[in-house]
Amino acid sequence: EEITESSFPVNLEQFKVLVVDDVDSARQIFAETLRSFSFRVTCVDSGEAALEAIKNAPENDPFHLVLMDYMMPGMNGIEAANHIKKLPEVDHIPTIIMATALTREEVLGEAQEVDLDGFLTKPITPSDMLDAVMDTLAGKGGIRSGEDTSEQWQIKPLETIKGAKVLLVEDNTINQLLAQALLTQAGLQVTIADNGKKAVELAEKIRFDVILMDLQMPEMDGFEATRTILEKESGKQPPIIAMTANAMAGDRECCLEAGMVDHVAKPIEPNILFDALVKWIPAVENQSSMIESEKVMDKNVSLPSDLAGIDIEAGLARTNGNQTLYMTLLKHFVNDHGRDHKLIVQAVAQNDISLAQRTAHTVKGVAGGIGAQALYDSSRKVETALKENQIKQLEFLMEGLAGDLTQVVEDLEKKIMSRSLDDTVESSTAPIDMEKLNALLYDLQKLAGEMDPDIDTKAEEINQLLFLHDSPHKALSAELLDQAENLNFEEALEVMEKLRKALAC
Repeated sequence: EEITESSFPVNLEQFKVLVVDDVDSARQIFAETLRSFSFRVTCVDSGEAALEAIKNAPENDPFHLVLMDYMMPGMNGIEAANHIKKLPEVDHIPTIIMATALTREEVLGEAQEVDLDGFLTKPITPSDMLDAVMDTLAGKGGIRSGEDTSEQWQIKPLETIKGAKVLLVEDNTINQLLAQALLTQAGLQVTIADNGKKAVELAEKIRFDVILMDLQMPEMDGFEATRTILEKESGKQPPIIAMTANAMAGDRECCLEAGMVDHVAKPIEPNILFDALVKWIPAVENQSSMIESEKVMDKNVSLPSDLAGIDIEAGLARTNGNQTLYMTLLKHFVNDHGRDHKLIVQAVAQNDISLAQRTAHTVKGVAGGIGAQALYDSSRKVETALKENQIKQLEFLMEGLAGDLTQVVEDLEKKIMSRSLDDTVESSTAPIDMEKLNALLYDLQKLAGEMDPDIDTKAEEINQLLFLHDSPHKALSAELLDQAENLNFEEALEVMEKLRKALAC
């Protein structure tokens, strides 16, 4: 089955684009690129022909987007766009993106009275084109977004799959917290693996109903992890759904080739994620042993009225209005990503382009998750430049990323970091998932035996889980975290054994 970008207003294969360019080779390149995204493409060679095509399109199948060249004989792109915007007989006026080798300022000087929706500078790479389409549609409300209503905010348990076991494979703490909260509130049982290698190990020990797989991870990426899991001969393997901030056609094809069944875009939109889960998880027949949906507890958290560089409403939409969780994500963002611009610069200086690209990719994902749109845009541009080896542009683009990140972090430090991170973590009335806790303890024991410095990450997961459930053994888990962070492997094993006995597991 075709993997589609579900945050579009229509499925990609239904998305209809009109390419307008008088140069035959340019039309062919644009058309080939757009068709690689599964768009339906029509090409014309003039502004006059574009008007006729739009007017003659069926009412139930209009053009959604026009990619318009600026320099054309007869009617140029600006004039054609102006006529299209004023067509009286067309109910659906398409979005218009102008493509030109001139600068934005040169074109917009002539286009002040024309409501252009987007702008692309030639030569245009495939990623530039897709970014422009996505950003333009998002700005026009073409991409689905939640409305600020109490019904929209409330997550109801997914009755047909309530209690299903989900393996969330994600290396970023903020994305882990967000996805775990959404899935748990929907009545699902969540186990977290912070890289592909650990996902493979967990999938061998536990039978999951579905696996949500991030693609870009250190050690073993999502593609390799998926292939490894599906190659195992231990019975029927669960459906694997890709999670990624990328939306390139090549990624979708790679997902299919690796054996994934579907694709969910980041930042995660709850309804889209839930639609995919209901589609791929078999209906659960016996619900008597299911866990109850966790109650969202607000604890009178008060968000600031505004945050520099952050659209609070958009950020809250990602957490379904859960202010406590949103505050936690913001604090984690400062702690985990406040210096990521320096990490990118350092990685580039050491010629570790892979690390630099992965860091920019992570910043892009988490920025979108908290509603930091400008930072999302600037980090996306840095990631693209690194991916396409456009090193000459990197210094300028990094200035933008550093400025956007600094603005966000400084205001967050001023307005929300006065309270400790733990103050914002909500407790749960649901029982601890002992199977999950056992898996975490098993992983920690293995890491300690191998003297692996990643032991601190696993100890943090255990600490978060026990704190979330307000366990009376939080002091032991805090001691375990302290030993792990200091890489005291033997002491960490001793504390882990005490914790295991106290929990009787």
